[in-house]
Amino acid sequence: MTGTLDIAATPADRFTINAVFLSGTDPGPPAGSFDLGEVFMIASTTGGVVGFEPGAFVVQSSEFAHSFAVTSDGMNVYLSVVPEPSALALAALGLLALVAHGWRRRRQAV
Repeated sequence: MTGTLDIAATPADRFTINAVFLSGTDPGPPAGSFDLGEVFMIASTTGGVVGFEPGAFVVQSSEFAHSFAVTSDGMNVYLSVVPEPSALALAALGLLALVAHGWRRRRQAV
């Protein structure tokens, strides 16, 4: 859009974005259908984004097997794919197991 985008939503009075899968099948694609960190531009301005607060947005994404976050770089507004907390927990558990294995090997070598 030409000019400035002034966002009036606040964390107390949120703006809702409904993310839907347009093929008509339910549920939508699994998390693997999008790359984690994939970003979709939902607004682009020539004058900047004013009043942006990440907590002022709610993304309804029940048709998808993952979550989204709304971000801004000051000129544009983006919808980003983020991992589910369970995926992060699984990755952390795997990293912890690797660290423990390395620690035990070093300890046994001494």
